[in-house]
Amino acid sequence: MRTTQRKASKVSEASSSKKELHEEDCYTESDHGSASEIVHEAPLKSQSKRRKTASTSKSKARNDGNGEQISSAPKVKPTRRRNKLSLLPTMPLDILFEILGHLAPRDLLNLSRTNKEFRKMMLSPNTITIWKAARELFNAPEPPQDFSEPRWAALLFEHLCHSCGTKTVLGGIDWKIRMRVCSQCKKSHLLCNRDSTWNTSFPGYDPAMFEYIPYTNQRPWTAETADPNFRNRKLYWDEEVHAMAKEWNTRRTAAHSPPEARDDFEAWKKDRAELLKSITSMIPVYTKWQKIYEGLKEGVKEENRWKRLEAVKLRFLELGYTSEDVRNAISIRTDGIYTGTPNVTTAAWNKLRPKLEPAVEREKKRRIAWVMLPLIKMRVKIFEDVYDKHLTKLTPSERYRCPPAGYFRLLPEILGVLESDMTVDVSADEFLPMMDFVDECIAKYQAEKKSSALNSVEPGTSDANRVGTGEGALELASHLLRELVALAGLDPETATIAGMDEMDPRYVLELSSVPKEWVDGYFVFSWREAILYSQSSLDVVQPAMTPSNYSSNLKFSLATTEEGEKARQHTRSVRESAEAWSCNHCHDFFEEGKARTLSVIWSHLKEKHGILDPKSSEDYIMNEHCRMRLVAPYETPWPLPARRLKCLRCNAKNSGVFELAELQVHMQNRHGDNSALLAGRDYTVDLLMVQTQY
Repeated sequence: MRTTQRKASKVSEASSSKKELHEEDCYTESDHGSASEIVHEAPLKSQSKRRKTASTSKSKARNDGNGEQISSAPKVKPTRRRNKLSLLPTMPLDILFEILGHLAPRDLLNLSRTNKEFRKMMLSPNTITIWKAARELFNAPEPPQDFSEPRWAALLFEHLCHSCGTKTVLGGIDWKIRMRVCSQCKKSHLLCNRDSTWNTSFPGYDPAMFEYIPYTNQRPWTAETADPNFRNRKLYWDEEVHAMAKEWNTRRTAAHSPPEARDDFEAWKKDRAELLKSITSMIPVYTKWQKIYEGLKEGVKEENRWKRLEAVKLRFLELGYTSEDVRNAISIRTDGIYTGTPNVTTAAWNKLRPKLEPAVEREKKRRIAWVMLPLIKMRVKIFEDVYDKHLTKLTPSERYRCPPAGYFRLLPEILGVLESDMTVDVSADEFLPMMDFVDECIAKYQAEKKSSALNSVEPGTSDANRVGTGEGALELASHLLRELVALAGLDPETATIAGMDEMDPRYVLELSSVPKEWVDGYFVFSWREAILYSQSSLDVVQPAMTPSNYSSNLKFSLATTEEGEKARQHTRSVRESAEAWSCNHCHDFFEEGKARTLSVIWSHLKEKHGILDPKSSEDYIMNEHCRMRLVAPYETPWPLPARRLKCLRCNAKNSGVFELAELQVHMQNRHGDNSALLAGRDYTVDLLMVQTQY
């Protein structure tokens, strides 16, 4: 039972020691030597363990090898040497005070909590000048009359909650109550007379007493203590109220006896009133100093961050990185640099390096890549020349099906040569042995392209049900293509590309699919042009419809005989005049800029290759780079009078029809717009008029 009581007493003493610094005891110069000073100390470790001693009852003996017993007395352990810091209180006072005079207030506070000897020494009246000198180093204001120098130093320079001891308190000091407390303690200890717990917390307390207690109006918001008039409320610290209540009751009771006691009570109340008035008047002074001090601290932190960054930079430079790598990777705002001491020890570096080195390594690679960029471009050009020369062994029609040189750049075998060290001299000889590997990649590329084309067939369509099943069949079948084949009168299951090209059917859009932009006329498409238009690939008839509307909104019908004949004649004219053809026996016209008309290609075949009767796809081919030059749908005007335009800004029922000049006047008079008209936005053709003739 006694053991339990002793343990409980020790726990109580340890917890109460944390709050000693902020107790009601007023520390002044007159009570400097008091043992109950407010500077709290950390609980000391128990020293109740007894030292082990050698046994004195018997001495251990050992045999010396000749049968004789030799006594071996236990070795006496040398006396443990006292720590150097513990010798400080024994030093001459003038030397000791000279040392302590170089410490900051927080250092003095930490020293006073080291042990009882230091606590007694730091709270002695002789050290008052040391505390003052430390405070004046930071130009801190003098303490109020009810604060001692150590207690004032703890309030100004520490970041501990004065109630629970939380290390970091956000929001700083509440100068109205002269306390630094955390949010949780404010919720628990600050009360006002409008709180529901006011009467139960302060039962029977004299209301006049509260006029002499410091108060504040700030505390964290809670649903229970929400107060719309919070600016005018008075919040009291409950522990201070309880302490004041004891002193108030004692003095008020004593004032009922002799007249002198009543005068003392009135004088005490006057002093308390003066104290509260002094607290209020000094708040601007304390607040101004705190802002300056926080700014100085932030300046010191910023300086320490730069020093820490330089220390880390030196570590990376020792590893072979450059200053540019480190500068671009980390800064004083980087995690690991922003906080910490300026001196980066080996232990700290071992923790920082795994966090920071990946970013530095990335910057190193980026720097090397930037330096290597011109060299890599030169090497890529060498590879392209070797690749183009290698492809000249193929016919142009075969060469068009080969991937571009950039397709091979990211392959490990090619990339290794392109990004080899700067000291390596890369020439065409390094790429020539890779051409067999390039041929394998070309075959793989073509197989993938063919597979991708076959997979573009509608889901669920088997090979047997594709549009065409034999050589030259329409393998790139789609829903629209099947409709076009059916409109031409062919069977979608057996139709071939050659059959469609030989028949050469022509198509027009039904009125429901005609865009509003087609105001001058409509287009007649070949089957290829119709598919390209559905894929929004024809600039000449833009804008086309969005991909989501291709199958549902685009409706084609077969063109009339007259429309078809005019469109075919237009196509023949385009094919003859377009510079979109190449020779299939040489590479003179392979590039896009070297493509020529059919007449030029035929003359070339006759003069250079001796071919008098050239055949398409065998002797000459369409230059794949210029394919779109041959795609030109035939445009025919609407069979309507000039007055056929409809305003899109007017109500559909009230809009009349206009000529273009009339429409411009209508836009200015009716809609106040004198800007250029835009088809599809401002006007369109009246399709009701078209319906009877189109």
